[in-house]
Amino acid sequence: MKDFNEALIVMAVGMITVFLILALVVLIGNLIIRVINKIDKGEEIVKISEKKGFVDNKTMAAIISTVEYITQGQGKIVDVYKNK
Repeated sequence: MKDFNEALIVMAVGMITVFLILALVVLIGNLIIRVINKIDKGEEIVKISEKKGFVDNKTMAAIISTVEYITQGQGKIVDVYKNK
């Protein structure tokens, strides 16, 4: 019985240790993401081209406003074109 109790204690200590380490990884990861997002706001890149296959200005404006609304100003539009 003594060995069984010792095994349970070792298992519990190991599980708690793993849980604490994983919690620290998640917390530190979230902290790093928040700090980086505050430091680097990023640039809004919008390419509008008049070449064949690209969307018109009204459609582009609708897409930009939709992305800004959904992402609360965090989204970026790099390029938009119609499928050929």
